[in-house]
Amino acid sequence: MSDNLTRLLNKLQARVDLIDSFPLNPMYKYKSMEKLILEVGKPYVTTAKNSKLKGTPKNCYENCFKIINKYQDLTYCEGYATDDEVSEIFTHAWLINEKGEVVDPTWREPSNPAYFGAAFNRDFVIDFVTKFNEFGVLETDYRQRHKFKIEGFPEGALLHK
Repeated sequence: MSDNLTRLLNKLQARVDLIDSFPLNPMYKYKSMEKLILEVGKPYVTTAKNSKLKGTPKNCYENCFKIINKYQDLTYCEGYATDDEVSEIFTHAWLINEKGEVVDPTWREPSNPAYFGAAFNRDFVIDFVTKFNEFGVLETDYRQRHKFKIEGFPEGALLHK
């Protein structure tokens, strides 16, 4: 396991532990999106070489959404990421190719990146963005009254590759 992946997972767990220490609504299966992603996500540490897919900086959700509509061989992922240049972890969207390698159209030349998140079914992502007219699945959960934190992701939302 890479140092950055270890740091990412440790920081995710620290956030989960902190949020779990607060008395929140008991009807929530997951008190935080971090906890949900830790349960259903997986690490992505191999980056595809020489990807020519480039989007607008700081616009990861929209970049990835637009690309999956053009390239059927790529899968939309959301979760958390970091690299050598960033001391914190942040929510992020990226793509994976058929080999499971990360294709990141937003982040320019990361140094030793680590990603941890969930791969989503293309139709689920398209339906979700169309319904809420907003990019990003995890950060838009509030628009459906935190349904993902209450119940988890619906059947068929995730791809298990």
